[in-house]
Amino acid sequence: MNNKECLSYIRSLLPSLKGVEQRIGGFIVSNAEDFINMTVAELARLIDISKGNAILLCQKLGFDGFTSLKISVALSMQAQDRFVLGDIAIGGGGDAFSVMTQVFNAILKVLQETVGIIDHDALSHAAELVIHAKRIEFYAIGTSAPIVQDAYYRFMRIGLNTTACVDPHIMSVSASLMQPDCLAIAISHTGRSIQTVAALKEAKEHGANTICITSYADSPIAPKYRSLQYS
Repeated sequence: MNNKECLSYIRSLLPSLKGVEQRIGGFIVSNAEDFINMTVAELARLIDISKGNAILLCQKLGFDGFTSLKISVALSMQAQDRFVLGDIAIGGGGDAFSVMTQVFNAILKVLQETVGIIDHDALSHAAELVIHAKRIEFYAIGTSAPIVQDAYYRFMRIGLNTTACVDPHIMSVSASLMQPDCLAIAISHTGRSIQTVAALKEAKEHGANTICITSYADSPIAPKYRSLQYS
């Protein structure tokens, strides 16, 4: 993790933060430019929290203090020309090529942010698990289902023993048959799809290695997130 992706990381944690922590995180993400020019006392007065609340969140995110967090947010702002798919106005008078360009730019931005957020050691470990797995099962439902079906096809093409489970009932039965030399990979955007979370948990209880792919670092499907390590 580097400083340039600080805002993206905080954004990914927002759904799992509660109460005061969510209020602080939401303010930082939505008002980054104002935030970097504030003292901790000014922030506390503006959003009605204690200075201690702000410091505790800084430490939870892996920073030495409030100033360190502000510096990281400032660097993140320099690196990001924030643009997401939700910003695209469809039917607003723009031509088709303009809309297409906006969509491509949004996708590229998300990919760039992902590169900055991914834990390099975790990625290497995941690759090792894939290489040595006797069998690989993908779990997902809803809008994540097409992703695991594509992954299943691509893994099969390179000779890996794999399958994709997108039906909750089949997913549960399949997970119950997993063994220690197998690998279960679950994909869930929110990390809160009950059936997917349950299947991954069951596969793990039967000794299988597990990998989850999600947009939210502290969602039910993911292990407890680690503090950020900045460089």
